[in-house]
Amino acid sequence: MEVKLEVMEVKLEVKQEVKQEVKQEVKQEVMEVKQEVKQEVMEVKQEVKQEVMEVKQEVKQEVMEVKQEVKQEVMEEVMEVKQEVMEVKLEVMEVKLEVKQEVKQEVKQEVKQEVMEVKQEVKQEVMEVKQEVKQEVMEVKQEVMEVKQEVKQEVKQEV
Repeated sequence: MEVKLEVMEVKLEVKQEVKQEVKQEVKQEVMEVKQEVKQEVMEVKQEVKQEVMEVKQEVKQEVMEVKQEVKQEVMEEVMEVKQEVMEVKLEVMEVKLEVKQEVKQEVKQEVKQEVMEVKQEVKQEVMEVKQEVKQEVMEVKQEVMEVKQEVKQEVKQEV
């Protein structure tokens, strides 16, 4: 009977020791898995951060290129309009000179009236050209805003 009791006690001790060892091993494995997962999460975060930085840089570069292209186009259009204005002014000056040379004293008043009308027409044409340029500049700005918005949207989608 006493031997049975001792055997039971030993079995109980062994059982508790085994249970404790298994518990410790499981705890250790859980800690290792947690550490591996933590490391993997950090690596993924770093990769995503790097990709976001690259995409931001690409978008920034594309926006700068678009801005430069738009600026160049606007400058070219402005130069064309300035050239047209100069040509119109030159034409007006030529007309004035011709009128002055051909006119007699009695027609001076009529010529004066015609010159006034030509000036008004030129002024109107210049105003219209200015308005057209202004409209084109507004449209280009709108296009730039839309491109920026699309680029932002694409960046958000990619991220």
